[in-house]
Amino acid sequence: MKKYIYIFLLLILASLSLHAQSSEPLFAIKVSVQKAEALSKNASLAQKLSAGQLYAKPMLMVNYGKTATVRIEKDENNELELAVTPSKDGSVYDVSLLLKEKNTSQEWIKTNSQATSIQQGESVLFTTELNGNHYIMTIHGSAFSNLASAQNWLEQN
Repeated sequence: MKKYIYIFLLLILASLSLHAQSSEPLFAIKVSVQKAEALSKNASLAQKLSAGQLYAKPMLMVNYGKTATVRIEKDENNELELAVTPSKDGSVYDVSLLLKEKNTSQEWIKTNSQATSIQQGESVLFTTELNGNHYIMTIHGSAFSNLASAQNWLEQN
């Protein structure tokens, strides 16, 4: 619950800092992360999706050509970092993910994923397995002409 409050506060702070620039074009990003435990490494995507529990649902806003980064720490053993960079004209965006977990020896293990030149308005799906857990991440980014339209889009499911 604290994470959702943190994400909500982050959105408020982002909107306040962008308020003065409300007529500038913005890029908004919605992310849904699911975590499925105790599946075989060969589990199908359908099995992962049906077994997955919501892990995090961050939302970001960023000016064209800039990078927005959010870090989610569920507990001292898990960390997810997401960075999104739209192009200067907002037509495409790049996504970089870093997922870290502590293993049984309390050492960090991590995996990176990235996708480049995703068309605005399109979604990308990442799946990864780390430390026996399966993560399914859906990322959707869209360009907007102003702050109000970006906020409205983010508030929709």
